[in-house]
Amino acid sequence: MPQSNNHEAKSLIFVVGGSPTQRGEIAQNLKSFYMFKLFDDRSQILDALSSTTPTALVVDEALPPKGGASFIAEVRNIEKSKILPIVFTATAMPAKFRTTFSFPKVSIVFSIADFTLSSLVTSVLQKIAE
Repeated sequence: MPQSNNHEAKSLIFVVGGSPTQRGEIAQNLKSFYMFKLFDDRSQILDALSSTTPTALVVDEALPPKGGASFIAEVRNIEKSKILPIVFTATAMPAKFRTTFSFPKVSIVFSIADFTLSSLVTSVLQKIAE
């Protein structure tokens, strides 16, 4: 079931990924700046995208069953989502992404020791909003 906060004056961000902990951390960082909805299931977010266009989408690679990259390809096939800004999160950069990951308007964020992933996501979304 999607979770959200209810601050109507803020831009809407959809967050989807397989880890409840990661979604929670990202939500904690987003709540001051954005209205958000959290999803743990690709079908739920696809249903939501059919009726609502968020300001941006945060997609984690650990999204069952096929991963976040295949989900982004699915989203890009939706006409109104072709130019939707997407932040793609992963804990490493698999070789397959270096050569095949070429979606327009996709920022890739990786977990690194000096920053928490959720803080990096918030920073990228703020840059998108500028």
